Amino acid sequence: MFIMRRLDFMPELIYECAQPILESRDAELWYQHIAGGIGCGICIQMAVNNWKAKGEPLGVILPVALFILCGFEHCIADAFYYAWSAFEWRHLLQIFEVFIGNMIGAFIVLPSSVHSLPHFHL
Repeated sequence: MFIMRRLDFMPELIYECAQPILESRDAELWYQHIAGGIGCGICIQMAVNNWKAKGEPLGVILPVALFILCGFEHCIADAFYYAWSAFEWRHLLQIFEVFIGNMIGAFIVLPSSVHSLPHFHL
């Protein structure tokens, strides 16, 4: 994204769209980033589980649509907004908070076979 930004690919239009999203992210507290990340992690992991189990596109589209409509946060999507707006170093911490939430949410809905992996003792 940074490379595309440097190529000046419609920078004014993208900046105008990304800046309000970034301002709303800046207004949130750290635990709100984690909570939004958990919601996203749950939705995306549900989409992955549905695809692996059935291979049907609708099982992927619905959880992704839910993630978008609910306004949940994804660390990679948020990195896009930060790249196209007035970046500050504290935004790296916000991306990390969302990343932690994404991982927690994904772990909540991992298939039960993953949760019950055998434990190895040395």
